[in-house]
Amino acid sequence: MSDREPVIRPEADWPVRPLGDLVTVLRRGRAPVYVEDSDVKAIGQRCVTHADFDGSRSRPHSAKAMSNVLEPQAGDVLVNSTGTGTIGRSVIFREDGARYVVDGHVTVARPREKDLIGRWLNDILRSPQGQRYLEARCYAGSTNQIELSSSALAAMPVAAPMVDEQRRIAEVLDALDRQIRITSELVKKFRLQADGLLDDLVAAIPEGRREPLADLCVADICYGIVQSGQFVAGGVPVLSIRDLSGDFETGLHRTNPAIDAQYRRSRVAPGDVLLSIKGTIGRVGVAPEHYMGNVSRELARIRFGKNVVPEFARLYFLSREAQRRLDLAVVGTTRAEVSIHVLKKFGFPVPSPERQRRMVAAYHCIEKRIVAEEQGLKKLRTMKLGLADDLLTGRVRLPAEAVS
Repeated sequence: MSDREPVIRPEADWPVRPLGDLVTVLRRGRAPVYVEDSDVKAIGQRCVTHADFDGSRSRPHSAKAMSNVLEPQAGDVLVNSTGTGTIGRSVIFREDGARYVVDGHVTVARPREKDLIGRWLNDILRSPQGQRYLEARCYAGSTNQIELSSSALAAMPVAAPMVDEQRRIAEVLDALDRQIRITSELVKKFRLQADGLLDDLVAAIPEGRREPLADLCVADICYGIVQSGQFVAGGVPVLSIRDLSGDFETGLHRTNPAIDAQYRRSRVAPGDVLLSIKGTIGRVGVAPEHYMGNVSRELARIRFGKNVVPEFARLYFLSREAQRRLDLAVVGTTRAEVSIHVLKKFGFPVPSPERQRRMVAAYHCIEKRIVAEEQGLKKLRTMKLGLADDLLTGRVRLPAEAVS
């Protein structure tokens, strides 16, 4: 990309100007003076979320220390300016009745009203092209010392139509963003309901009916391949922690059959319960009928006998009770781990198989709703990416009648 080529190349005949010419303010705030309580709040990186501005994450700033502070205005774009993982995240500042100042880790970009609206700039910064541009041209430093250069950001070439067209495009994208937020909140609500239901189901299990995990299994509890080596096309699939929430098919690592042969004991059969025991503790999945392969060292393979329904075991391990008990079994300081020896002694509840199936059926109803909403959310986000690309490039123009 040349220095004059815009971040998002327009297919329409839109003027291209440096961002510094399109804003009246482009600078960071200053270090706040924190106090126990104040009517003035300091905006930090936590307030700039992936979704929107979140004033509830601000901290009280002394109302006596207002000299040379930077106070945001409605429509400003706030950009996180330090730290790996947070740098480059941006939101539109929306007034919520409180008085705010901006701390030294956040940059304020205030659009010049006749040339630019905040939403246009924010969508450019959030786009894949915008994030690539920031990373390539605007960051300085290394590791957690990385910082956003205000001068480099000011030089960023921005293509923009007339403000009226920017507003029309913003209205369309705002409507889609609202639907995304509504669906996200619905997913959160259903997850909370699912957690509550799971707690109730586990609490209803009769006391005393717990047996050592090893006594309930028809095969030895074991972890998988210690070092699965490089990816081998056509090799034996090996599950890792991240695969437990997937389809047990897409994106799996594959190892050399000779390595798999050394770990016959941990080969997976349909219905095996797979529990993460190293690093991220307590993730769980059940091997489906189609999976034929092995597991990595970070997973324990648990093969229950007829007294335990695999899906019930998954639900129990997901419960807060089981997660707390697994946390108590963790050893290690550099990387958490639950040893197989301890796991074999883990007291596991054993209600009747019929009761287990009823619990699974009750939970499955709400779980299906969560999956459906999550799929809908994924589609909305994909739609947003495509629509934003069409509108921000001018590939699709939006006349006034289309919005009204």
